[in-house]
Amino acid sequence: MATDETQDKGRHIASHAAIRGIAAAMVVVYHLREGALYLQPRLPHPPAMERWYLLVDVFFILSGFVITYAAAPDGKPLDRAQILRFWRARAARIYPLHLFCTALLLTIAAAGALNALRRGDALDPMWSPAGLGWVLQEAALVHSLGLPGFRFLNPVSWSLSAEMGAYLLFPALLAVAARRGGTWLLLGLSVGFYAFILIEGRTLQIAYGLAPLRCLAAFVVGLAICLDRSLWARLSGRACDVLMATGAAGFALALATNLHDVLAIPFAALAVAAAWPDRGKIAAFLARPSLQYLGEISFSLYLMHWVSLIVVTNLWMHGVSRLGLPYWAEQTGWIAAVVLLSLPAAALTHRFIERPAQHRFRQARRAGTSAGLRPAPLARGSGG
Repeated sequence: MATDETQDKGRHIASHAAIRGIAAAMVVVYHLREGALYLQPRLPHPPAMERWYLLVDVFFILSGFVITYAAAPDGKPLDRAQILRFWRARAARIYPLHLFCTALLLTIAAAGALNALRRGDALDPMWSPAGLGWVLQEAALVHSLGLPGFRFLNPVSWSLSAEMGAYLLFPALLAVAARRGGTWLLLGLSVGFYAFILIEGRTLQIAYGLAPLRCLAAFVVGLAICLDRSLWARLSGRACDVLMATGAAGFALALATNLHDVLAIPFAALAVAAAWPDRGKIAAFLARPSLQYLGEISFSLYLMHWVSLIVVTNLWMHGVSRLGLPYWAEQTGWIAAVVLLSLPAAALTHRFIERPAQHRFRQARRAGTSAGLRPAPLARGSGG
């Protein structure tokens, strides 16, 4: 597949940012679909929502595109210095907020353990030597490998762990793609993974074990779209609208029917590819400031909503539930509280953790540039 360093190299892709924000918001809704888990019965919800886990595969496709576009827009392999800078950039993008969320959840768990000790109850297995090992695995983002007996502090962090594998392999993927037929080879391997899932009768709802391969398969799709983006750059606004609508409709159909979830991937890829030129009426809608801001804080929203869910659940279980509210009032209040806490929490962590961490990295990168090193671009908003 041909590569083309277009004249708009390095531009902000507004449509991709909005799609990322919408997907993050839908993941929040996905985790709220059954209501507060301590209340019975579970809330009724449309069956299609059970397959919203596929939104994470949209993240992976977007990540493959954005990472390639930022770090290697011409498709050329990275040299050793660029590889090291790329890995440092990804670590600076992912780890600060991830470790902050892990620390918050660990603090909440510690408070629960102290209460258990005061009551004379048995401690959660998380406080055993094995449990502390789980915490270290999650902090290091190696837990998606599926080590036995693992329990998540922040369940959504599995996708970060899986993406770290794609980041580590990214220089090798570029080197393969740069060879004749290399991109087709990589796409063939992705298709092979999806064929394996189909043949084995599995689904893509994989958060450990094969999770890194799930991520890598979609990441390669995004990488391939980026390397051949000159094809999509020639589309008119009308064509972009038709293809984006087709991709979105096909993806929604795969969610709402009994079609195998693997069939959602080509439609997601089509929507991402057609969104790249930022042309047409759909792109104009996605460029709205509210959706752009949602995309900007999407990584924080993705990670912090689970922290918010745990905080609200503890408050409801030990406070609100004692008020004797009707079932629907308690469930509605719980959902509203999680949403109302998640959004400002995401805005604050984006402002005071994500952005300062990226600012410090850019300062260090500029210092390296002034010392004669060639900088590697820092991808915006591709984590999670």
